[in-house]
Amino acid sequence: MNTFEEQMQTFWMEVQEIYNNIDRRNYTYYMFQTDYRENPDLMIVGINPGGETNGNPNPILEHCEDYNNYTDGDSLWCSRIRELFDFGNDEYLSNILRNCVGTNRCYINTPSKDILEEIYKSNSEKIFNSIHSNKLIPFKNKAGELLFTLIDIIKPKHILTLGSDVFSHLVGAKHVNTIGSCEMKIGYPKSGNVKIPVGYIPNPSGINNKYFSATKMKEWPKTITEFMNL
Repeated sequence: MNTFEEQMQTFWMEVQEIYNNIDRRNYTYYMFQTDYRENPDLMIVGINPGGETNGNPNPILEHCEDYNNYTDGDSLWCSRIRELFDFGNDEYLSNILRNCVGTNRCYINTPSKDILEEIYKSNSEKIFNSIHSNKLIPFKNKAGELLFTLIDIIKPKHILTLGSDVFSHLVGAKHVNTIGSCEMKIGYPKSGNVKIPVGYIPNPSGINNKYFSATKMKEWPKTITEFMNL
């Protein structure tokens, strides 16, 4: 059997073969927001990396070695992630966040979700072999399939999704329950070889402030702790 690192390098070559054959508008792409490792307590999955990287088309596997965007980033978005985990105060959750593996449904780094959707649309005629069937599928669907492959390689013990569309992509509409005072939606991947608890946190951007009031922020760490104990 191939080692974990061998599996990752094989997968990374597959990713590059796909992402290098679409029109990315010169935006770069990378797979991880953190260092990557096998069997972490938590994997965090967002929509796609966000940032101003136009003009730097070179792909990279990790955002930066020995860097964790959630604990080290200085944006409001990163700050809110840390607050959700009561980072620096709650030792248990701080260690979970510090040692998590962070990735995205799509790896292209764009300044906005609207630009990502435009890239999906402009590449709708680019088709790829589906992992799960004999069908040919567009890039958006292929990017989504790759996430299930990555989960099988990383083998996280829990997954938190940042955004409802990522959660729906992983879990589907069936067998969704809630947990904790924040009523976090939870489920299990609809595809893949491992049954892993998947939880949903609204994307921690400014447009979702209603989910992150002062009262809610006191409850989120409790809910996340309850989820991590599943």
